[in-house]
Amino acid sequence: MTARQERTTGQVLGQGQCVDVESALRLLTVAGARLTFDEDKKGPLIAGYLADMAVLSESPLAGGAAGLRGIRADCSIVGGRIVHARA
Repeated sequence: MTARQERTTGQVLGQGQCVDVESALRLLTVAGARLTFDEDKKGPLIAGYLADMAVLSESPLAGGAAGLRGIRADCSIVGGRIVHARA
């Protein structure tokens, strides 16, 4: 489960609101598009939808919540243009 932790003590904040990594990714993509009433043009990566995205150094699903901190954005694409690329 993904949990927000207090940095100095490591205490989990909002224990009852923890979600797994896959659910968190869904909340930030598909559910985020629904929140702004844009689900007809963004959210999932499908043909004809807007596709702003980030290319990550590794899969966020592979290492669980503990591995998320070490993941880096290798490339960010907005509006079809690369706006960030790690050398």
